[in-house]
Amino acid sequence: MQTKHIAEDIDPQLRLACLKGNLGLVEEFLKYNPNLNATDEEGVALIVDAALGGNKKIVQILLEAGANVGPAMEYQTDLREEGLEDIADYLFRVWRTGRTTSSEESKQIRQEARKLCPIDKHDIETVKQWIETACPQFPVNIKEINIDPVPPPRANHKVYSEIFRDAFDKSESRQHGFLKWFALMRFLSVVIPQQRKSMYQEFWNYETEIVIPPRTGDRRSPKGSILPKEYKGVAYGRIIRADVVADGHSIECGVTRAENLIDPIACKVVEKTIWIPFVGVDQNTDWSDFESKIPAYQFSRAKQKK
Repeated sequence: MQTKHIAEDIDPQLRLACLKGNLGLVEEFLKYNPNLNATDEEGVALIVDAALGGNKKIVQILLEAGANVGPAMEYQTDLREEGLEDIADYLFRVWRTGRTTSSEESKQIRQEARKLCPIDKHDIETVKQWIETACPQFPVNIKEINIDPVPPPRANHKVYSEIFRDAFDKSESRQHGFLKWFALMRFLSVVIPQQRKSMYQEFWNYETEIVIPPRTGDRRSPKGSILPKEYKGVAYGRIIRADVVADGHSIECGVTRAENLIDPIACKVVEKTIWIPFVGVDQNTDWSDFESKIPAYQFSRAKQKK
């Protein structure tokens, strides 16, 4: 398949480098911070050229540098017809998860994140430094809060029992599941009626996919959105998965990234985000081992200095 370009918004040599798979030249151009999401008059974006060029590394570094994966999703069929199934599969995974790295690379990143994040040391100054380093362009207010442990519901509480079981679905450990349950109950103890689940499902969700559009953090950033469950369409933007979304809050439990805490606020999907780091107990602990309030951090939009 050939792509035709009219009225280039990006240096034509950069487009050609993407199409030819010239990694060295692409890396050189990236030093000058080009607009990676500009399109030509036919609406073709640079990420499309990179995908059709067949160099997976170029696709990866463009996405990591801020290119939007969305435009390339329309070329899934074309890529497969060109024999570029690995590129198509990679783009689809990035679109669904927001992760540009492989599972092995992601594991290494999580290990580094554990060193950076104050998992066992709940120190708000460390958290502030972590956020400011990762997201200097978007100042936030940070304050410490506490989460109350909530025991599992009694067997005769059918609605709450179902919500409790759902907390452990796709959780990486029992502690992760319990933290999700605690987080949800903090916001919904007075919202959930003793009725059918469909009556209140709109107020909350576990494992919620949030679309983060390009230019997050900029005052002109477009508004993000929460994807309905089982959504299969193309979403133009990076997708992150929040552990809990409830009552205007996005909540992350355990190890996370600073961007996952800041981006949902920046694109105005939620009013506040909350991070509950793993506490210093066994990952497969039972709820009864949480004897006191669990320290957490709340983030909200701060006024930007003029």
